[in-house]
Amino acid sequence: MHLGCSGGTVEGMSTKTIGFAVAEEDQPRLERLTQRFGHGNRSAFLREAMHQMEVVDRAGRLAELQAYGVERSAAAGLSHVDAVQVVRRALSRR
Repeated sequence: MHLGCSGGTVEGMSTKTIGFAVAEEDQPRLERLTQRFGHGNRSAFLREAMHQMEVVDRAGRLAELQAYGVERSAAAGLSHVDAVQVVRRALSRR
């Protein structure tokens, strides 16, 4: 099944028609998810799916940054308690 989005304008956004293929066995899943998250509109569903993937991406990057911070703190001999104290001092200066 080939799907496409029609060109035009959506809520002030210019749009471009693109096409993509969906395996036949994935069609019922796509329709179910489109009904649930796109209110029956595949373009709206795709926008929501992209938003959710960006959320997942940000969470993954945050986890990587946190791991880096933990590693660097440990290398410097700092504990979690030390880090909390530094943050509290910085916030109290605001």
